[in-house]
Formats: sequence, structure tokens, C-alpha cells
Amino acid sequence: MSPAERISIEREFELYLARVEFKKEGANPILYSEMKRAFFGAYGQCLILLRDRIAVLDADVGIKFLEQLLREVGVFFSNEITKQFPNEREKT
Repeated sequence: MSPAERISIEREFELYLARVEFKKEGANPILYSEMKRAFFGAYGQCLILLRDRIAVLDADVGIKFLEQLLREVGVFFSNEITKQFPNEREKT
């Protein structure tokens, strides 16, 4: 696999689908299409954020913002898991 094939939004989408254990086979094609649109849209918005707002910052400040954004994503998904499986928190 060439570097261009390893680093692409399409490849990141495939990795995301694997991470969330989404199986395209048998899935509603509209759901898959909307997931892909949302993923590409969010990825594009993130790239614009990196280009226009974070790249112009001092490196240390930029890293802090990236870490903050990663934490925000982590909190979001943690909350989503808690909503989906509310009884799991009580077991740990």
C-alpha cells in the first residue's frame, strides 16, 4: 500500500467503521451513505480548523488545543456509551 493509500479520508472512514464494528454488508444503504457524508464533512471541517486556526498558533499552544479537542471527543463518546449502556457504569 502506497503512502497516499495509507493516508486518506476514505481509509480513515474504513478504520472508523471497523472501530465502531459497523458492517456495511446488510446495512441500510441510506444509513451508510449518511454516515459517510457526516464523516467526510466532519473530517473536512477538522482539516479547515487545523489549517486556518491551529496551524497559525505557536506550536505549544497548538498542541494544547489539539489535546483539548481530543479530550472533548473522548468525553463525547464516553457519554454516548453511558447513555447506551447506563447499567455498565454501576458494575465498574
